[in-house]
Amino acid sequence: MEYSIKNKDPITFYFLQMSNKLTESEMNRLNYLIILGPFILTIISSLFISTKIILVLLWILFFSISMLIYSLKILLRILNKDTGNERMIEISDAIREGSEGFFMTQYSAIFKLSIIFGIVIFIFYLGRNITAGEDYITMTLGKTLTSFFIVCSFFLGAFCSAFAGYSGMWVSVRANIRVASSAMKCYNEALCTCFDGGLFASIINISLALFGISVNFLFIYFSIYLRSNSGDEIPYEKIPLLLVGFSFGASFVAMFAQLGGGIYTKAADVGADLIGKIEMGIA
Repeated sequence: MEYSIKNKDPITFYFLQMSNKLTESEMNRLNYLIILGPFILTIISSLFISTKIILVLLWILFFSISMLIYSLKILLRILNKDTGNERMIEISDAIREGSEGFFMTQYSAIFKLSIIFGIVIFIFYLGRNITAGEDYITMTLGKTLTSFFIVCSFFLGAFCSAFAGYSGMWVSVRANIRVASSAMKCYNEALCTCFDGGLFASIINISLALFGISVNFLFIYFSIYLRSNSGDEIPYEKIPLLLVGFSFGASFVAMFAQLGGGIYTKAADVGADLIGKIEMGIA
């Protein structure tokens, strides 16, 4: 078991080492940080910023970061569960290696396609006509910088979507064996572990969406603020026009992940069916 964790799964071993070093008092301080951190940081920010919409976005940004920290706490809780006997670990390691190999192959292909699409988007926005709603923003930032922001938004959306998908898979294959091991002892513990696995993936998805949108909005706002005249009023309602790249990047990765994942699971189902028939001597 030590060999399986330390050598075959070094990331899990690192998280377990980190969990073992945390004392109860440190965990309590972490809980206070997760709950009170966004409010304290927003109050501090209000001393320097008076714009309400920016303070709301800052609170959303701080809240998303605190939820990412909370998801780490859930992850440590899952990984500290028992992994069962050697046979269960052997099967789980095979599933983990297969899924991670598939994800690495799939994401390398998506990464290459994302680079191509990013270049196409930059050229498209650089050469298109300016709409009435974007007139002030484009005039302030310039056409090149505006196109650059949209492409960066696209890549950030793609990264958040890819990270959310990979982290969900990463935890799922490790939570499965712990749920199976818990079910051999206590159904309630198995349900709690199963729920934690789904909760981790859900929090990661929502937190990254809030994080990406708020970071994009704030970055574009402060870029306009620094380049505009001090007396000009920044049109907040026009900034979301530059955030379209984020949703497109996230949808771009999700679409290919669903397509590739469907083919992968179908191939696994057919392979398992054939193996079962061969073992049972069914023609």
